Amino acid sequence: MKGVTEIDNKLFVVFANSSKLEVYDAETFSRLSVARVEGLRDPRDIVVCRTDRQLYIGDEDCIWRVSSTDPHQYEKWLPSGSTNHRLNISPISGLSLTSQRLVVT
Repeated sequence: MKGVTEIDNKLFVVFANSSKLEVYDAETFSRLSVARVEGLRDPRDIVVCRTDRQLYIGDEDCIWRVSSTDPHQYEKWLPSGSTNHRLNISPISGLSLTSQRLVVT
């Protein structure tokens, strides 16, 4: 396991060198589903925003945004095609979330 986060009584788990996002019941720990995030190579960390109900997964050199209500809906969020939004961090080692900001280390 590389990272875990929780929302709505569900645990979302990512694994090193895997494109899988596994979802578990937070009380029973039974697996509910598995989603593949095509293009996700080596997740480093995962956090959830309770305001927008999105998961943020730090990959080797980008951030993926995944819906917590439907993990099959996702997008490569950063870096975007615009040079104004490119990350200058490689490799990403961790994520943290404040009420208004995503912090990438």
